[in-house]
Amino acid sequence: MVDESRAAAADTPRAIFRPEALQRYMQGRERLILPRYVAQSTAALMWTIVIVLAVGVFAIGVTPVPIVKSATAVIDTSGERAVVFLAPETLSLLRPGQTVRLWLRANAAPATYPIESIEPRLVSPADARRRYQLDDASASAITRAAAVVTVDLQAPGDRDAYAGSVVPAAVQTGVERVVSRLSGLGQGRGE
Repeated sequence: MVDESRAAAADTPRAIFRPEALQRYMQGRERLILPRYVAQSTAALMWTIVIVLAVGVFAIGVTPVPIVKSATAVIDTSGERAVVFLAPETLSLLRPGQTVRLWLRANAAPATYPIESIEPRLVSPADARRRYQLDDASASAITRAAAVVTVDLQAPGDRDAYAGSVVPAAVQTGVERVVSRLSGLGQGRGE
């Protein structure tokens, strides 16, 4: 009998590994385990940087930015008023009280004044010369029909120094968001 049990045991193949070990091995192969190439602290730092950059880009995108149109201003002969000539398309964007920046002195900060009045129609160069008594040098600065606004210079210290001069000017005609400029949705219009 002992010989028979030994013979039966010899006939059945004997497993090299325990059944529990084989089962754990098979479960381990079924799960996907990726190797770690980056430490957790580095991954957390990278995600923090990505989130901060995303918030910063969003904040910049929705920040209102002024729309500023450049212009030419002529100081009248008394030095009390400036006549500002703007591009024709800005006429519908102009309102009394908007600010006009005038660069009266070279290399100095611009002076800011409110718009006093707005011409309801575009003014041709010939009409501007006649209506505002522009001399030849001042009239040469106006080459096409323009939107015209006037500004009271509010008694600058040396009016006579500026009388009859042509100075650069800028008018804020509205505001827009950076994202509208990038996407092309708000081009050419002020809010």
